[in-house]
Amino acid sequence: MILHFTFNDIEPIWIPGKFPLAKTESRKVKVQLAGESSSHFPPILEVGDLLCGARPSPPEYFITLLLTYPHGTVPLNAPPPKEGIWSDVPGSTIYGQIRIPLPAEAIPLIRETGGGGKYSYELTLEDVELKNKTKPRKA
Repeated sequence: MILHFTFNDIEPIWIPGKFPLAKTESRKVKVQLAGESSSHFPPILEVGDLLCGARPSPPEYFITLLLTYPHGTVPLNAPPPKEGIWSDVPGSTIYGQIRIPLPAEAIPLIRETGGGGKYSYELTLEDVELKNKTKPRKA
């Protein structure tokens, strides 16, 4: 399975049919990805989010996987803010986000966990090819 990803924004993949996930308060998902990428794909945190949308007529939906990864660390010699409170505490972790629009063949692999924990769904994707579709940001 080929999955396209970006480090900023990406168009969703609209899939015909009714939205397949239950209505829950949380769309947290425990993710396991295994495969290869032709570009850098950082180690991700275990729990991500499912970004979802639906259209009623004709019925279509999309599910985009939003993953977080440690991007770096705030320098220890960062100057204090001129006003207000610290937004980035020196030595704290900086996080980035990856967006992966899920194709139709990935949707049946999303499983409900039965609720109650840190996440409501689980998704294991093996033997995937991850392709970076990040567009350079305009200066």
